[in-house]
Amino acid sequence: MTAVFFVLAAALGGACRFLLDASVKKRLSPTGPAGVLLVNVLGSALFGVSTGLLDGDTIGYAEWSVLAGFCGAFTTYSTAAVEVAYLFRGRLWTLGLLYWLGMAMACIGVAWLGFVGTR
Repeated sequence: MTAVFFVLAAALGGACRFLLDASVKKRLSPTGPAGVLLVNVLGSALFGVSTGLLDGDTIGYAEWSVLAGFCGAFTTYSTAAVEVAYLFRGRLWTLGLLYWLGMAMACIGVAWLGFVGTR
């Protein structure tokens, strides 16, 4: 049954990512990386807050599967990597590097703040 919860959570996370990314691209830029940056930062924050609220020592496999399924499908490392590759292909070296490092630092930072802030 846990696998079913994981799959359902992953389907919901993937759908939410698609909708949020599409909405951001429609409003800001159809080719810019803002949507993926937003989903990665939000997903990292959600994961940090959730793991802080759910005591890491007592979290059950079912809860962890749902959380990992949703957040894992909501966030997207591979799409971010491709967006950086597109920036590099366009010889936008500095922008690509800033985007990559900025996203990594933001995601780690909000996950840590969410975790620590809920303990």
